[in-house]
Amino acid sequence: MIQGIKRRRFPEELPGTVPTYRCRWTDCENDTFQIDTDLYNHVLNDHINKEQEITYECHWMDCKRFPYGSPNHLAVIAHVKTHFPVEPEIEPEGKRRKVKTAKPVNKYGKNSGIINHRIYVSSDMNGDALGIPLTASLILRNLSISRKNLHYFAAYEQELTEMLANCVGLSKHLAETLSNLRSV
Repeated sequence: MIQGIKRRRFPEELPGTVPTYRCRWTDCENDTFQIDTDLYNHVLNDHINKEQEITYECHWMDCKRFPYGSPNHLAVIAHVKTHFPVEPEIEPEGKRRKVKTAKPVNKYGKNSGIINHRIYVSSDMNGDALGIPLTASLILRNLSISRKNLHYFAAYEQELTEMLANCVGLSKHLAETLSNLRSV
């Protein structure tokens, strides 16, 4: 058994099940939501209430974007949207519209398009990754511990760093892998 994988009695995702969305706001006691827009509306109405607040903060999974709060309500709402996956709208005929993505000015420009290219892997109710991506990241982490494997990782360090920024559910394991590579 690989260290870090929890054994489950039943698979987390069964075919035909309806996805659920859980509020990840710090200290939120609400249950899950069946529709992602319901979750988004819950965050706007219950956590970022324009009538009650003087400064606004983001507490999504202990986010540190506005450590001292922001008086700009719209700036905080725009930031909170980055925590939600963006899916293309579907036209009534069933055809998908093209979603325009902003292109970075250059390869190393501001944000390098990270926000537009986030990858959301399958995750359980705690936000932990599931399945093959989790297994692969844990194997990489375990291989990175040994000094003799260091030369295998050298060519892929940049890709691992990009995945760290883009793969939401795997970032903890990829950070450990990169930390192991730098500490050797």
